[in-house]
Amino acid sequence: MIRLTQEQFCKIASMVEVVTKEIEKIMASDISIANVEKDERLRTKYELEFIMNHCCIITEFPENEIGIGTKFNATIVFEGKKSIIEQTLVEVNLPCDKINSYVSLESPLGKSILGKKPGETFTLKLGESTVITITINEIIKDKSMTKYDSQKCLTK
Repeated sequence: MIRLTQEQFCKIASMVEVVTKEIEKIMASDISIANVEKDERLRTKYELEFIMNHCCIITEFPENEIGIGTKFNATIVFEGKKSIIEQTLVEVNLPCDKINSYVSLESPLGKSILGKKPGETFTLKLGESTVITITINEIIKDKSMTKYDSQKCLTK
């Protein structure tokens, strides 16, 4: 997956516009070398459009919010029992041996915890009748994870 900031994506979009205009100018000329230049510009345009169509826009979260790579400590109340967890939010599911220390953004907990701040309490409904109450106690940025805290995939 190609990861771009919003600024990088906008620069690529501008480059596509410039290359498209160059192709139009070349097509209007009668020079025999125009075909070579046109082919180069078309290849460049194709590559840039490929990047735009297969990228994810990434956004950094403020230090006090949970994002990808954030290690957090939370209190979970389930069926009257309290437990404290310490996990790191990651983008994708990990192998079973890593499951106890990581929570995937693809999971219901991962989706609901993204962007939360210390002190926030929320409920998570699983299935018909299972309700879990979660309070974020503390968040700590994990230096080993990506510096980007969220990834929003573009869909076309």
